[in-house]
Amino acid sequence: MKTLILLIITTALAAALNFTMDVHNFGSLRANLIANGNLTDFLEEQNRHRYTNLFTHQRPLYDYFDQFYLGTVNVGTPAQVFYLSMDTGSSNMWVIAQGCAQPQCTGYPSSYRPKLKYRPGASSTFKKIPQGFYMYYHTGSVSGYYATDRINFAGVRIENQKFGVATAIANVFGYQPIDGVFGLGWPSLAVGNVKTPMEAILPQLDKKLFTVWLGRRTTTAYGALAGSIQYGALDTTHCDSAINWVPLSKAQYWQFPIQGFQLGQFIRTSVDQVITDTGTSFIGAPMGVLNGIIQMTGAKYSNKNQIYVVPCTTMFRQPNALFKINGNQYVIPSSQYVLDLKLGNGYCALAFFGIQAGGFGTPWILGDPFIRTYCHVHDFENKRIGLSLAKNM
Repeated sequence: MKTLILLIITTALAAALNFTMDVHNFGSLRANLIANGNLTDFLEEQNRHRYTNLFTHQRPLYDYFDQFYLGTVNVGTPAQVFYLSMDTGSSNMWVIAQGCAQPQCTGYPSSYRPKLKYRPGASSTFKKIPQGFYMYYHTGSVSGYYATDRINFAGVRIENQKFGVATAIANVFGYQPIDGVFGLGWPSLAVGNVKTPMEAILPQLDKKLFTVWLGRRTTTAYGALAGSIQYGALDTTHCDSAINWVPLSKAQYWQFPIQGFQLGQFIRTSVDQVITDTGTSFIGAPMGVLNGIIQMTGAKYSNKNQIYVVPCTTMFRQPNALFKINGNQYVIPSSQYVLDLKLGNGYCALAFFGIQAGGFGTPWILGDPFIRTYCHVHDFENKRIGLSLAKNM
């Protein structure tokens, strides 16, 4: 899940069995934390959490405080509206319960708005399930109980949908502008013996797929259109018609092999596994690759911000990042991996971080810089992902 640019998805029903969700940019959480003098305390808390839970099994989501993608989801009868993070790196749906008394369940000032809480007693279609709910992400956990209720997702109604009702959430979620999560991952990734909302909605779609387009980010203007998610169809408006289809390594994460990487004079030719994830703001790379990127870009580590930084003046002058996938080369310009996050002193963030796989997991996570450059078509039926160049709109 992420944390820096708040993006709210507004929904327009395009046809009976396909629909589009527009992504809008609503500001920078990191900039807000810096302005309020809270960034250091926030990062220290996150570090304590990561070290404490170093060996705990968790969702492979990394929070580097960049973009959120929030979709409007109605729950209950009558409908209660929630803004949920649309996350391809997980599969479960959960919302915050009215009974959660923690301050983070209300939301801190940096989350831009008070959180909307689910009121079970106000829904005539609510049914509580005697089963505990627990989800653990890289940034923190949520817990509570399972329930079923009616949900309405962009005009498509699902009856008796099972989801988590969170009565306790990690402190980090109080800073985030979300009321919960709507997982877009594979059913096999779901916890709690849940039939996921995507699993329920797929038979109603024209095609069992969805397309993610994120606008090429060179600005973070408040309220600017930042992308869209097209369900049940290819996005021919924002994405090139030439699609490279890549078979998935397994139907769990959106995971596939990468045959090589290059940035400047640094070259890696080994075959690695990668996952693509809208819930990850930066690109995660093996530690050896990160060291090569640092050398090629001249980046240095900012202890204050706990990320690598380069002078903002180099945003358009750094080497392209080149990925070799399924026999094709994908070019990520430096304007997509050097981000102006208002760090001060003329420095911008280098949108890469290191992953120590330790013999398990995937050494690469292709987050938003890659997704902004190439549309992603998530094809459930054929167990593949399609990559096509995003149109510069």
